[in-house]
Amino acid sequence: MSKDKTFRVGVMNIVIHPHTHQKYVELWRTTFRARRSVELRSKFKALIGSHHPINSSDHLQGIEGEIYKFFDLDPNGAWYDLDSAKAANQDDLNQIKIPAKLKPDLALFNYVFLPKVHKLVYEAKTSDGKGLSPGSMEKVLSNLFSTPQIQQTFGKVEVTAVPQKDSLLKILKMHRLSSLTIDLRKPNPDDFDQIEKEIMDRLQNMKARRIVEKVIAERGETLKPDAEIRGLAEVAKSNGKVIAEGSDVDGTRVVKSTTTMPLVEATSYDPGNTDAKSALREKAYEMTGN
Repeated sequence: MSKDKTFRVGVMNIVIHPHTHQKYVELWRTTFRARRSVELRSKFKALIGSHHPINSSDHLQGIEGEIYKFFDLDPNGAWYDLDSAKAANQDDLNQIKIPAKLKPDLALFNYVFLPKVHKLVYEAKTSDGKGLSPGSMEKVLSNLFSTPQIQQTFGKVEVTAVPQKDSLLKILKMHRLSSLTIDLRKPNPDDFDQIEKEIMDRLQNMKARRIVEKVIAERGETLKPDAEIRGLAEVAKSNGKVIAEGSDVDGTRVVKSTTTMPLVEATSYDPGNTDAKSALREKAYEMTGN
């Protein structure tokens, strides 16, 4: 009997205006075809490595593939000689023959992009321990979508790492809440219930794409956010961010943000019966209700 393998899953919310389900398909396909890589930390880079419709006759059912992450080795950089414990000499450097097209330390992360809910569900940590955090993935996508070609065709593309479901509750339960900053980017109007649609109408009426609102408590008091502020925060947690400042029971200053509480869930599969790609697809449907 094969031993189950476990990987961890993150979710990105991607928003464009105006939007249709088909336009999200075109956004993802256009970005993939650009074959552009973007920088991560420590000289690593990432790009959308592959692109396959789940249903070839209906791309709205979703797209799956792999995100590639690799080390962008500079062969002309300084090298260290382990034997001499010194910088490598020129004779040794002359022996280095690495084609520019080859990049080392490749890691592949399966993804599923679901245009109907404009969510990307991906392997944040593979079963063999390779990782691409939600914060890093948000950075990758934001950079990929920032090119003139993308923005001229699709407008501003907003990307938010979806936070834990109880992230806002954790913030509002702070012992003493001194201030609450809500940075809300224009959401898709078909994502929400009535109170969120009212917020969307407010943005539309003002011809605005973003609300940044901060409420500050009276000195020595703790904030009691009303329904309107809670509604703004609920939308902002997956379309921007919410930051709270305050203190704990000992009076120590505390800062909490939805950006530090990304949603990451573990899922397992039996490699004798299925594979990671199929397991991720099932998990994506489960997490998004698609």
